[in-house]
Amino acid sequence: MVLIRPPRRRGNDDGAIAVLVAVVVVTVVLPLMALVVDLGLARVMSSRARGAADAAALAAAAKTPAAAGDAATAAALAAAQDLVTADMAAPDGGWPAAWASCEDDDPLPAGTDPNPGNCISFDYGLKQVRVTVPGRSVPSIFSGVIGSSSTRTSATSTASWGDKISPTVGSCALCVLGGYSTGAEFVRVSGGDAATGTLVAAWPGRLQVTSGGGVTFATSWTSNGGYLWPTLPVKRPVQDPFAAVPAAVRATAPGGQLYGQPSKPGPSGPCSPGIYQTIDGCTGFAAGTYFVTGNPSATLSMSLRADAQDVVLFFTCSANGSGVVVAAACPSGPPPRFAGAAGAARTLAAPNEAGPALVFDSGLTRNEFLNSGSKLTIKGDVYGPNVTLRPGGSALALVQGRVVVGALSGNLTYRFSTMLQVDAPPVTSAGLGNGVVRLVRSG
Repeated sequence: MVLIRPPRRRGNDDGAIAVLVAVVVVTVVLPLMALVVDLGLARVMSSRARGAADAAALAAAAKTPAAAGDAATAAALAAAQDLVTADMAAPDGGWPAAWASCEDDDPLPAGTDPNPGNCISFDYGLKQVRVTVPGRSVPSIFSGVIGSSSTRTSATSTASWGDKISPTVGSCALCVLGGYSTGAEFVRVSGGDAATGTLVAAWPGRLQVTSGGGVTFATSWTSNGGYLWPTLPVKRPVQDPFAAVPAAVRATAPGGQLYGQPSKPGPSGPCSPGIYQTIDGCTGFAAGTYFVTGNPSATLSMSLRADAQDVVLFFTCSANGSGVVVAAACPSGPPPRFAGAAGAARTLAAPNEAGPALVFDSGLTRNEFLNSGSKLTIKGDVYGPNVTLRPGGSALALVQGRVVVGALSGNLTYRFSTMLQVDAPPVTSAGLGNGVVRLVRSG
């Protein structure tokens, strides 16, 4: 008996292997190639941009430019552009167009608004140059096939040619007598060092000391997720370098005493030196010292509504309408609060732009907000041994002097904005001398 097997049915499996291969290619091979080839290419381009930015910043700093428009600045610009051109292939449109349209998000000096063409910027006071390599697209060889967009690479470096200030006890450009708890906002210090009693780093990297010193602390520090500085902090006592300031300013008060319930200012108008409940009505400030006592019956939040040149603002306690405010003792009424600039960018400048500009009496223990919705520039020192500085908005508070406060506390509200920029004053009246050319920050 012969058994006859039925013919094998091959037609039903036609194309199965091809489909399987296509699925593997799309889901495995292409993403893997995109990861290896495209990401590798992006990293190579990023590394080249970083090297170009570092070299360009150092070359520009070596020209020691002194002022905008001088021959050394022109040479610094040319040196920076030449090195970037030599290290990087020309982008679409060529180098002149790339430099003309390039925009740095944080050009020098601190607080300068970003504008096209400011990718090489200078701070002549701090003797720094910042170079941003114009961004360029990295070709997407495989990632474009799977729908991913191309990436862009750039790099930024800052170099200095100024003397490096050696930190000493009490020399802090930013001196936090108590604790600093970081939020998501940046605090930047240039030209000096920073000191704090205790540091809690909720967002690593928020405190950046860019030149002239390091970070010191008195007791301990903790971090919730990373390392903050390129060098280890050094323990040392946090001293108060401005301890004598309140008494010295108070001695200039009319009659040597401060009284509560003054009637000035009126609804609105220019103000002259004297004792005030609030400065909110001041549309102008004559040179001199203004003592702001607050209102015992209500919590006042006041701000600077006009530029003030050769002015000292001294916030002190209210006398509750009954007499003299003595030394550091605060009576029961709520003290005043300063909330930065109102309406537009404002400037408060101390006499000769040196020494105390904004002083909070040692009896004031509340929060103060130097930054708000508008930029505030303070040319002089800020002193509040018992106040806590907190972010009050997304605009920059720029202090061209030294800051000594009781505490510094960030939050998560205005993330990635600069809460406070402190530019230390020159170490001599002639300014910083020329020093070793070095990188101070890369971004």
